[in-house]
Amino acid sequence: MVIGVFNPSTKRLNHTKIAVPHGNLTVKVFNETSDQFEPANATVLCDFYYYYGNEDCWLYVKHEVEAMTFGFVQIAYNSKLNITASKRFDSTFKIENNHQYL
Repeated sequence: MVIGVFNPSTKRLNHTKIAVPHGNLTVKVFNETSDQFEPANATVLCDFYYYYGNEDCWLYVKHEVEAMTFGFVQIAYNSKLNITASKRFDSTFKIENNHQYL
């Protein structure tokens, strides 16, 4: 599937966020210089919603789309690849500033 990405901003776009059902994907972006789709740096992040019993997944693709132009992202199902980021539970992780910490 090829997805057209429009950047309506006056500044360059550095990444694209696309809703997807899972992380079993191969991701490529269109390179206008070579006129070909090339592999892209991409990650899927999922959140599980217990109330609804399903996952909400987002594909983040790193690529540049100039202001007021289109870019193209190609995604394809790949059962042998899973680009979903793994959840890490680190008990030493802290959020802190000069006044408080969590």
